[in-house]
Amino acid sequence: MFENAGATAVWKNGPFFRYLAEHYAYASHYFGVCHPSAPNYLALTSGKAWQCGSDGYSVYSTSNLGHLLQSAGLSWAGYMESMPTPCDTTNAYPYAVKHDPFVYYSDLVGNATLCDSHVLDLNAWNRSVANGTLPQFSFITPNMLHDGHDTNVPTSDAWLRGFLGPQLNSSWMRSSVVFVTYDEGFLNGVPDPSGFNGTDGGHVYFSAIGPWVQQNYTYPLDAGHYNLLSTIEWLLGLPSTGHNDSPAFPPMTGLFRLPVPFAVEPSASPMIGAAPLNVSFRSTVTGGSPPYTYRWSFGEGNGSTLAAPTHVYLDSGTYPVTIEQTDAANQTATGSLEVVVENATSPVRVQVAANRTLAVAPANVTFTASVRGGTPPYQVRWYFGNGAPPATGPSASERFPSPGNYSVAAAAIDARGSIGGNVVNVSLVRPLSVHLLLGSPTIRVGVAQNATAALTGGPPQGASFAWTLNGTLPVGTNSSKLVYVPRGNGTYQLAVTVRDRLGEVARDQANFTAFGGTGSPKSPPPPPTTPGAELPWEVTYALLGAAVVVVGLLGWAIYRRRSPPPGGPTVPGPSGSATEGAGPSPAPARTEAPPPGEPPPPPGS
Repeated sequence: MFENAGATAVWKNGPFFRYLAEHYAYASHYFGVCHPSAPNYLALTSGKAWQCGSDGYSVYSTSNLGHLLQSAGLSWAGYMESMPTPCDTTNAYPYAVKHDPFVYYSDLVGNATLCDSHVLDLNAWNRSVANGTLPQFSFITPNMLHDGHDTNVPTSDAWLRGFLGPQLNSSWMRSSVVFVTYDEGFLNGVPDPSGFNGTDGGHVYFSAIGPWVQQNYTYPLDAGHYNLLSTIEWLLGLPSTGHNDSPAFPPMTGLFRLPVPFAVEPSASPMIGAAPLNVSFRSTVTGGSPPYTYRWSFGEGNGSTLAAPTHVYLDSGTYPVTIEQTDAANQTATGSLEVVVENATSPVRVQVAANRTLAVAPANVTFTASVRGGTPPYQVRWYFGNGAPPATGPSASERFPSPGNYSVAAAAIDARGSIGGNVVNVSLVRPLSVHLLLGSPTIRVGVAQNATAALTGGPPQGASFAWTLNGTLPVGTNSSKLVYVPRGNGTYQLAVTVRDRLGEVARDQANFTAFGGTGSPKSPPPPPTTPGAELPWEVTYALLGAAVVVVGLLGWAIYRRRSPPPGGPTVPGPSGSATEGAGPSPAPARTEAPPPGEPPPPPGS
């Protein structure tokens, strides 16, 4: 956290600040909360400024970032350069209490043991770096000279280069992000009043540095210290303080391109059937880096290293199948499922039913199994085909969050070990949506307008269509396509309402303009002229307008030739002509180049 400079001044006078912004992520519309310093530090660590207009020292009983970290069991520390003793509440230049937010909170400063072990001098940071014991969150405040408060941007830039520059390729940076910002903005030596959402702390520099931020990226949205607190909470999985780290100031998630966890989900086709059962296996991978290696176990002593193996089960039984998959970075992901092989002549018969086999995702579906034959009692196991663990019992419910076709299997084992099974298929579709497409946004009266209702989601067949014109007038038929011929000039509004066989309803509308006729949209077209003799109306009216202009100019010229000049001097015109009443010609536009050596302004300024 640096002090008292606007974004443009930092960009212009801080080459290392500019380097970080250009190579990592930079927020072009980042603002302080208010003036002067202390309330910005409090805003960033509690979500509330508390004392805008004052740098005085007060103690607040409120939720804060230190409290959230402590409650979550995460390691953390505030490092204050030049602080004489841990948790010092007395100014000792160049250490300033107003730049140490943690001593403003009663739950920290009121607990000497807690505060003394978490609010430390910057030398403690250097020791942690050397020992490889950095905490999960660190807050760093340079002293009054290095933060620019009593010096300038070049001084801060040189300090940051020496402090952070050697660490950019260190091992701890591989899993970290560093935020660099200023407390408040200044313009021409006075506090900048700009802000957003009621804040007025001025436009300040902000960059995010690390391997998981978007490189060479400018974050374009309004943001500030409240958003940075929300971002810290999001990254570390912390709750809100209950203040302005809220939906009004959301986390800056767009700064990041976070890795997708390496995971594998195996599938089998079929999952259940009579022996001998030929089963095909495959795995669905998220994250990781190809190429992959595979290690399958089929649950009866055999396995495979193929990506998509097949295996024949000769004996009845329930077989646990596992896969261990390793990527190019030596990351390993595992997955499992079960294959049920029935007796070739099993006396156990299973019927499976679902309360619905077609639904809009996400949906909860309830299944029931009816078992007969064999020797009761029966054990029933359910396999949902969506990666969920098996369930047991004569009935089961499962939530399917994503669209897709799922084969849900039930296997029943009787008291003698005989196995029977059956499958029910369930289809989950996306919510119904319709987009109305027009042949053209403008069309001549009497020419057909072609409209199409393009559907996404919903079941593939069975939708009904209702078309209206200008709000209420029914037109067309029960079809996804409509041909409509406008009868007069004006703007037409077509709308289509679609209902699918699940009862879902979607609606869309679009406007087009008809021209070249007369009357309102419901008037009949004008009578035609003699065939072959008409000109397009645009050409006719253009020629008529030109004739009017030419005649008018000719009349004006004749009048001017016969009338004496009003008495103004004549000024030689181009090529020796005379222009009556003309004044001096305007000066040509002038374009000035920026002064040599001037760096470009920061993005978004």
